[in-house]
Amino acid sequence: MFDFAGDDLREANAIFKRLVNLRSDRFSAIESLLGVINLWEVGPSEDWPLIVLIIDEAHTYFAEQKGSDKETKTLSALAADNTRLVADLVKKGRSVGIIVILITQKPTGDALPTVIRDACPVGLSFAQKTIEGAVAARGDDIRNWPDANPTDLQNPAYVGVAAMKHNERPGFLRVRTPHVSAADAARIAEETAHLTRNPADLLRGQLPGGGAARTLLT
Repeated sequence: MFDFAGDDLREANAIFKRLVNLRSDRFSAIESLLGVINLWEVGPSEDWPLIVLIIDEAHTYFAEQKGSDKETKTLSALAADNTRLVADLVKKGRSVGIIVILITQKPTGDALPTVIRDACPVGLSFAQKTIEGAVAARGDDIRNWPDANPTDLQNPAYVGVAAMKHNERPGFLRVRTPHVSAADAARIAEETAHLTRNPADLLRGQLPGGGAARTLLT
């Protein structure tokens, strides 16, 4: 983990901007450094690692703010800019090794802007209490796939099970994700902390003269 922001829109906006800059610089450099225009032709490496941007409670960063005072207008502008930046990363980041994972309780258009949601190639939904929630999460077509409907995942036996939709295959399927305890997560973080690298520093180190077009993620 080389960067982190809480639920402050300004902090998140700063990270999104740095990642968009990195996405742009990787795009400009990928052919000369890796000899390909799509990272997945050669795969991530130590010098060009996969970057995963996880946005938990994603609606927090995109929600339109209500009010006419100066602070509310500022937050509204930040939310709109966050939408623009994250949409850029979702649409253009995969080919240079930047993956975005958005997590929200109910991915309706007002919580997760459709310009972002509709560009995501893979979608998962854990248990939903209502068919309305299932449709919001997986689209109206989920009604035609009762075996994969997330409303049937309420039983404790289905903890960690989600209904998955992939644009390259028809219908839905169930997938199970393993449970990771807080203690295990802390242990893994401590054991791997020494591996942390700033990907912008790695890119700068590979460019002629050791410089990049911008000063990134610093």
